[in-house]
Amino acid sequence: MFSLIKRAFKFNFDSSNRVIGLDIYRSAAILFVLFAHFLQVFPGDSLIINFIYNFSGYIGVELFFVLSGFLIGGILVNINDRSDHFNLIVIQKFWIRRWFRTLPAYYLMILINTILFFFANNQFIFGGINGWSYILFLQNFSNQKQSFFSESWSLCIEEWFYLLIPLFIFFFNFLKKNKMQKFIIAVVFFYLLIMILKLLVVYNFELSWGEVRRLTPVRLSSILYGVIAAYMNFYYRESWVSKKNIFLACGILFSAVSTYFFITQVNYGIPNKEGYLIKVFLFDGFSISFAFLLPFFSQMKKLKSTWMVTIFVFISTISYSMYLIHVPVLKLLSVFHLPSAIYYIFCWVISIALSAVIYNLYEHPFTDLRDKFSK
Repeated sequence: MFSLIKRAFKFNFDSSNRVIGLDIYRSAAILFVLFAHFLQVFPGDSLIINFIYNFSGYIGVELFFVLSGFLIGGILVNINDRSDHFNLIVIQKFWIRRWFRTLPAYYLMILINTILFFFANNQFIFGGINGWSYILFLQNFSNQKQSFFSESWSLCIEEWFYLLIPLFIFFFNFLKKNKMQKFIIAVVFFYLLIMILKLLVVYNFELSWGEVRRLTPVRLSSILYGVIAAYMNFYYRESWVSKKNIFLACGILFSAVSTYFFITQVNYGIPNKEGYLIKVFLFDGFSISFAFLLPFFSQMKKLKSTWMVTIFVFISTISYSMYLIHVPVLKLLSVFHLPSAIYYIFCWVISIALSAVIYNLYEHPFTDLRDKFSK
């Protein structure tokens, strides 16, 4: 028993081969999300808290989308450039490696959430078709509100992206172009298709900004900005390195402009206009902003402070488990009616501790199987 506990909390960090800037980027994303969700422990209906809750959660998820696109895009650009043929065998290997990384922990959380939902509502979520939609990541193909595993909406978007983007690259291999050209044509075509779909959906359906935000088919474009950044990093490396500070300044400027429109246009306890263009393009404003930050952070290889490196690497490593477990922790602790400050602290401590356990005993072992099965 003691050895199991020791194993659950044992981490051997080798920061020498890590890009610490991307660990900071990922850590910021998950901390924004948890900070937002844990604000729910404080009672009242403060407009300021309401705004911080929604804005912080939104920023965290968008950072995840862009970073995910950058990392996955980097893998796909390398595969496309170095393989003789971007064929179905290559795609199959890519999918297997992705799914061993994401699906085991996701389905574990479906099981945990199913148990919690049953005891809280005396209802079995898989008694209807809505419950089964979570198995295939179909829960966010409509604007129906979720009371079960609601935080999974962003994972739904990511999984469909992993499924579709390599297929688009594969289908454009018939073009008589070089690999570099075929890749970017596939990405641009995919992007235009999503944007046209988003324009049509927003125009024809009365959806709020928040509903558009969670709708899987129209949100894949946010991840594509990360893929485009990976493409630039691979094929235009000199500019990527030499102009990182210029890109950083552009990212900060775009973030400021996007934040202004978020504050003045989106209905989160503030005057609401929710115009057509805001519902279509504001997501892209933030995605472009965060993509511009990547040249700077992707070249940050070390920090002077060793303990800060350890913290960022630790949070980054367990970030996926943190994203999955923090809402169940929040709901479970609500049963004890703790004082708000104690409740808030416990949410952080227990979420981080459980995430470390889940990562070491469950998530990481499945990830290690990728090499075996992808062969």
